[in-house]
Amino acid sequence: MMTTKVLIAGATGLIGTKLATHLLEMGHQVHFLTRNKSQLGPGSLGVGFYWDPAQAEIDSAALVGVEKIVNLAGAPVAKPWTKAHKKRIMESRKQAAQVLHQALSSYNHQVSQYVSASGIAAYASDAQAWYTEADPTNTDSFLGQVVQQWEASADAFKTLDVSVAKLRIGLVLAANGGAFPALAKPVKMGLGACLGNGEQWQSWVHIGDLVAQLYFILDNDLSGVYNGVGPNPVTHKRFLGILAEKCGQKLWLPSVPASMLRLAMGQRAALVLDSQRVSSEKFQELGFEFRYYNLDAAIDQLLASQ
Repeated sequence: MMTTKVLIAGATGLIGTKLATHLLEMGHQVHFLTRNKSQLGPGSLGVGFYWDPAQAEIDSAALVGVEKIVNLAGAPVAKPWTKAHKKRIMESRKQAAQVLHQALSSYNHQVSQYVSASGIAAYASDAQAWYTEADPTNTDSFLGQVVQQWEASADAFKTLDVSVAKLRIGLVLAANGGAFPALAKPVKMGLGACLGNGEQWQSWVHIGDLVAQLYFILDNDLSGVYNGVGPNPVTHKRFLGILAEKCGQKLWLPSVPASMLRLAMGQRAALVLDSQRVSSEKFQELGFEFRYYNLDAAIDQLLASQ
C-alpha cells in the first residue's frame, strides 16, 4: 500500500486504537471519527473529526483526501441486552454505515475501498460444523440478524463504485480489553469454571493478528468476506484448561449449567454458549502469516503483557 489516507470509524475502541497506531507507524495518514469533541484535531490516533451517527451528523472534512474507509463502529454487545440496548446494538451499526454512505454520496470522493467489521455470529451455532466464508449465513439468532443487517449496510457501498470487504471477527484476545481479562481473572484466583458443557467451539484471534488481517486487506485491496479468526479454534474447555495451566491453577469447580446461564443472562448467554468453529484458510491461501498460530503462544504473550 502506497502512503494512503485512511478514515477509521470506531478508532477509539479496542481494535480501532491498535489499527490506527499501526497505520501511523507504517507511514500512512489517519483520519478518525469521534463524538468526543476533546479528541478533535491532531492527536495520537491521527486527526479527529466530529460525527454523531444517531443524529446523521458528520464533518465532511473527514473525507478530504481519503482513499480507504475502515468501519469498526458499533455499540458493545457485552452489556446487558435490555430491549433498548439490543436496539442500540443493531441501529448503531446500520446508522454508522448509512451516515458514511450518505456523506460519500454527496461528496466528490476518492474512496476506492470500504472495509467493515462483522462477526462470526453470521454462522449458526453448531458443535460439528467447520465454517468457511462460503457457508450460508441464515441463522435467526439475534446476533446473526445483527450481522446480516451490518453486512447489508456494507454492501450498499458497492453502488458508489467502492469495493467492499467484510471481516467476520471471532473472539478477540487482548491483554487489557475485550473478553480475555474477564476470562483470566477468576482462573488466576483458582476459581475458573466451564460455562455450559465446555464443548462449544471458540474461534479466537490475537489482537495483533486481527490488526494484521485488517492491514492485509487494505494493503492488498481485497474485497469480499473474510473470517477474522486464528487458524486453531479450541473448545471452551480446552481454552480454560490452557489458561489455567499457564496461571499455575487447576479447574476444580463444577461447570456452570447452560440453563443457569440462560436464566441469569437471557439471550446474551449466546455470547458464551454458542459454538462456531470457523476457518482462517482463505487468509492463509492468500499468503497471510499468523504470528499467534496456537493458543499457547497467544496466552503466554497476553499474560506477560498484563
